[in-house]
Amino acid sequence: MTKKKSQEDEFYGEMDRKTLRRSCCSCKTLAIFFGILLIITAGLLIYGFRLIKKINITENIQPSLQAKNEFFEKIKFDQEKTPTLELRITSEEMTSIASGGFSNNYFETREVQIQILSEGIEIFGKMIKPLKTDLKIESKPEVDKGQIHFKFNKISAGKLGLPGLLKSEIEQAFNKMMDENFKDLYQYYQVEKIELKEDEMIIYGQIKS
Repeated sequence: MTKKKSQEDEFYGEMDRKTLRRSCCSCKTLAIFFGILLIITAGLLIYGFRLIKKINITENIQPSLQAKNEFFEKIKFDQEKTPTLELRITSEEMTSIASGGFSNNYFETREVQIQILSEGIEIFGKMIKPLKTDLKIESKPEVDKGQIHFKFNKISAGKLGLPGLLKSEIEQAFNKMMDENFKDLYQYYQVEKIELKEDEMIIYGQIKS
């Protein structure tokens, strides 16, 4: 009986030692796997951070008080009002009225620059909330219910495109800011057509009856 019991003890002891060795190997493999995963994740985060950090602006448009005043002089219609409207707005004037930025509860953008091109409007700005990065917005102005609506085709944070939900929020906030600046125009005229040229947006409209 003693001999039989000793053999059983040796058998189960050997089984325990094999199980322990397998368990140690499994733990080491798992630790190595998570270590590699952590290194890859950290690398992706650093790479992504570099991608969203900065955009190279081809042309630096500086805002000026003179250009801002010229814009508001153009849209003043307190005295003589012609039946038709043809209003020319420059990149410098657009930048000067928008440079203070725009925001809502989810994000905040400052140092806005607007470049008018014949094929569309490029909007640049520095997002400071919810993260710090440079924004580039590719936009096209449209007529919507007698007013100017800036439709955002693409928004890039650095070299990464932003998802649709955030794009919609930014577009809405930008248009709200622009509506406030153009409110004197909308008081008397309804916009019918918008034409883009290099450094110039031409607004055509009719006086409200």
